[in-house]
Amino acid sequence: LLCIWYASPWRPRLTFPRAVIRRLLGVGLAFQLPPLVAALTVGWIPLVVGRVLGQDAVGLVNWAWALASTPMMISAILNRVAFPAYCRLQDDPAGFADYLRSSLRRLSATLCLLIPLAVLAVPVAVPLLFGERWGAAIPLVQWFSVECILITLIGLLATAQNAGERPWERLAVTICVGASKWALGTWLIHRFGLVGVGPLGIIVGLGELWVTAWLVSRLNPALRGLVREVVEPFVTVGLLLLGASVGASYLVREGLWLQALLGAALFCGLFLLRERLPGPRPLVAELRTIAGLVRARLTRAAPRESSP
Repeated sequence: LLCIWYASPWRPRLTFPRAVIRRLLGVGLAFQLPPLVAALTVGWIPLVVGRVLGQDAVGLVNWAWALASTPMMISAILNRVAFPAYCRLQDDPAGFADYLRSSLRRLSATLCLLIPLAVLAVPVAVPLLFGERWGAAIPLVQWFSVECILITLIGLLATAQNAGERPWERLAVTICVGASKWALGTWLIHRFGLVGVGPLGIIVGLGELWVTAWLVSRLNPALRGLVREVVEPFVTVGLLLLGASVGASYLVREGLWLQALLGAALFCGLFLLRERLPGPRPLVAELRTIAGLVRARLTRAAPRESSP
């Protein structure tokens, strides 16, 4: 410290560069406040659910969310890579739009195929792996798993929003989402009990996805049409999942294993049928692209590993 003071003879003074502080706070607050608002939003579960339904219900909700949110670790890693990449592409609107669109397409294609299959397997997997006492949490795990698709896509869009110098828009959306969850969640809990917790995230999350995609589409003209590209796959695949679940439970009255297998078969059949329709954006092609990228990566890595 003495050497630093000798090299740079600066002494603390009771003055502040207000212009610098104002500029830093103008950007920094918008980045730092959304996680705080999100933490306050999560507080409705122990406060409202615990007060209305009791501590056991809070435990079921927290356990179901911890299990269902496991795939979101991929989202955290992806956002760390995406944010600096989007920041570097601010001066290239076409490149920014292409990178964001390709990321959303591939992420959406992967999640919209794997998550529904996991949802159909939950009634079998939870009692088998964790015991019958967690059976009451099965519907919550299924709802929360579908919600994770929304959260992952919203996270990528929010990263692009922040990189596009619109953090205050992100903060406004986060505040509106938090208020909606508190208000709508309280009504659903009083009206439907524990059953109302699951659909809450889908209802609010779908609105947040639409609004966030619309705001991001305004960053530059190359992002026009982003809302439909992001929202349509989730809605159509969600309807396919609902149809497969209802169809399996109607055709098979007893036997969880048979229901899960039949539901998975129905979903895969409906998924492939969706790919042949002219309106929806194809997802199987994106899966083939991902597989091709992985094979190319492995092919390039193989000669390096075999070289002396």
